[in-house]
Amino acid sequence: MIGNIFFTLNIVAPVFVIVFLGIILKKIFFIDSHFLESSSNLVFKISMPALVFLAISRCSPADVFRWSDLGLVYGGTILFFLLAWWIAGFISADPKSQASFTQGCFRSNFAIIGLPLIKNWLGSDALSHAALLLSMIMPLYNILAVLALTIPLQQSFHPQKIIKEILTNPLIIATVLGLLFATIPIPLPQIALETLDSLADLTFPLSLLGIGASLNFSHFKSNRVMVMTAVLIKTILIPLVLTSVAWLLNDRGDHLAILFILFSAPTAVASFMMAKAMDADFQLAATIVVTATLTSVFSISAGIFIMKSFNLLG
Repeated sequence: MIGNIFFTLNIVAPVFVIVFLGIILKKIFFIDSHFLESSSNLVFKISMPALVFLAISRCSPADVFRWSDLGLVYGGTILFFLLAWWIAGFISADPKSQASFTQGCFRSNFAIIGLPLIKNWLGSDALSHAALLLSMIMPLYNILAVLALTIPLQQSFHPQKIIKEILTNPLIIATVLGLLFATIPIPLPQIALETLDSLADLTFPLSLLGIGASLNFSHFKSNRVMVMTAVLIKTILIPLVLTSVAWLLNDRGDHLAILFILFSAPTAVASFMMAKAMDADFQLAATIVVTATLTSVFSISAGIFIMKSFNLLG
């Protein structure tokens, strides 16, 4: 019992301590908005693509990727997207709030919160599978997010714009290059590998500090029902249902652990940015991100503790 508690803390605490450090540094003005913008661009366009490229290029994709996993992730995400859309119509008459609520229920912060948890729990080798899964799920997240934000607000839908965003996404490009180098053994110079490793090492501390510094707690009371409903769906219902389905489908070991982290990761910060850009209720979106992130500290810890205690990965 005590051993499992410490096992869980060793996985979760290092990640969320850095998130809370970001909150503190923003409060004491050690981090400002200019740092957040620059570091976010650095992570998204340089350091995380380097991490994804290295993780995928050093593996055999056939050994770490399963189409059944992708089918469960896609099917489960679409199912809960539709459920959230249906629920949104009952708890709010405001299309802007409905749009932000729907997006807040399904979009997972797998890249920033999930990957470091997987590294702490399963080791660096598991990042290969996680990076592949991340690159495969991102197009679906983008498409569903645009649908959630355009249809309730009666905005025009531009498929060509979504396709362009997907094809030019640095993480997608890094995945394609990683698969190329994994499939066709192309040796990289040692200096290139060491440079990419150094850039990849920046990903987790910068991104976790950034998400902590981005959290805003000021609008919880005015959106309490929608926020708590979205957080319940995102951090409790989705991981409980979909991880159980994965277990019943005989997923075990690293595959089951990675799926659990994907399903239980809190709402992505990108949902707030998209809500603001597309004139939805960005304050609601931001509050969902904050509350889901704080709640996930306990929900993820509980999930890991239960899986360890009952040997569900075995």
